[in-house]
Amino acid sequence: MPSVQIGIPVYNGANFLAAAIDSFLAQTFTDFEIVISDNGSTDATQEICERYAALDPRVKYHRYDTNQGAAWNFNNVVHLADAEFFCW
Repeated sequence: MPSVQIGIPVYNGANFLAAAIDSFLAQTFTDFEIVISDNGSTDATQEICERYAALDPRVKYHRYDTNQGAAWNFNNVVHLADAEFFCW
C-alpha cells in the first residue's frame, strides 16, 4: 500500500491527461499511486489511461460508461483511495 494516493477525476481530458500523468510519474518521491476515475469519456482518455496503467503498476484506472457528473466523479475518486494520505 502506498502512503500517498493521487486522485485524478477526468472527463474528456485527453488533451492534458498524458502531461499530468507524466508529471506525477517524474517525481523523485515514488511511494504513491495514481487513481484515475474516468467519468464516461468519449475522447481518447480511455486509451491514454489504459496505456499508462499497463506501463506502470502505480497507475490504477477505473472507467464508468456513463457520465455521473463532476461532483460524483470527485467523490468517487476519494472513495477509491485508501492510502494514509490523499491529494488531487
